[in-house]
Amino acid sequence: RGLAGQLVGPQERGGAHPRGRRDQVPHEVRKGRARGAFGQESLTGKSVGGDLREGKPTPLLARAVRRATPEQIEVLDQVGAPGLDGHDVARIQQVIVDTGALEELEAHITALTEAAVAAIEIAPIVDTAKVELVALADYVSWRDV
Repeated sequence: RGLAGQLVGPQERGGAHPRGRRDQVPHEVRKGRARGAFGQESLTGKSVGGDLREGKPTPLLARAVRRATPEQIEVLDQVGAPGLDGHDVARIQQVIVDTGALEELEAHITALTEAAVAAIEIAPIVDTAKVELVALADYVSWRDV
């Protein structure tokens, strides 16, 4: 079985995420995850589909596997296979989109960012710091590189 068959979420493993709660930080969720599968090389410095070619087990791919049909799993099992070409990467990307995994990841990032902003808004700090921290939260959550 390919990488897709090896991806099992923490709930299915019956344990905590191996990196603790680091996956709950919007920047960490986004950085190298959606960007590594869909990012523009000119912006990210990584090849389009680089994480898919390299076979990186990312939260995005885990979401796709969790939602995929058996036919889609066959496509996702190609992740990390030697010699993936542009067509193969495009097919994998399409399955990720079709499963709703990309949309789910973006919604997760939005929820985490909104929670961070809400915490900033009630923090006992000066307003100028709040403004800057909200801008920073937005930047790290939604930047392109």
